[in-house]
Amino acid sequence: LFPEEHLPKKEQPVRKASATKRKSTHNTSDQQAVQEALVRSEERYRMLLEIATEGITTVDRDGKITYLNDRMAEIIGRSREDMLGKSFFEFIPVDQQTMIAQQWQRHTLTETEPYEVRIDWPDGQSVYLIGMATTLLDAQKQFNGVMATAIDITARKRLDEERHRSDEKYRQIVDLAGEGIVVVDAQRKITFVNHRMAEMFGYTESGLLGAPFIDLFFEEDHASAEARHEEHRRGVRGQYELKMKREGG
Repeated sequence: LFPEEHLPKKEQPVRKASATKRKSTHNTSDQQAVQEALVRSEERYRMLLEIATEGITTVDRDGKITYLNDRMAEIIGRSREDMLGKSFFEFIPVDQQTMIAQQWQRHTLTETEPYEVRIDWPDGQSVYLIGMATTLLDAQKQFNGVMATAIDITARKRLDEERHRSDEKYRQIVDLAGEGIVVVDAQRKITFVNHRMAEMFGYTESGLLGAPFIDLFFEEDHASAEARHEEHRRGVRGQYELKMKREGG
């Protein structure tokens, strides 16, 4: 009755196939756009990691290094190629491995905490790092590794050590001095006393620390002692003769 090409049953499958093809092409285009956006985002974040002034590294659940930026490699004194895929424990000095192992165990319990560690370079030089380590979780909220940042504090550490040695040297000189020496703060509390001063008063050095300086004077001499202290606060220097009391009065 009708030519076969005009039958409705022949037209409908053609239209469905065409619509399905357009939908499939559209989905593929969307997926490609999302993938390209993801790649661009990853590249931006990777660039930020690479130019960071802090060392940054990630370690998987087995303790293997999966990423580190150039700054972290520079701080540790090795190349990235030498470290990637290796256990981070290989780069921790033996005398600090117990401490780091304890911190690692705490991270498996999803804790975040600061850390300080010494790293020994292949040439024998030591550097000191301070930073923050953060637990990484997988999609099931289970421990999946650690991300750590690090700052090289070697110069500050050595300065502190030098200052400590200097303080110790001068403390020995002060302690061996034949004169009694005492330091009083703005609240008139004793913050330092050498051995000779403690001996003169019949106290131990620890027994005088934190005590009000005025307690070393007889009550009738309090006003004179306060006046001398006020002069010292104003920068007036001088010698005074004052009567002070030993332990027990």
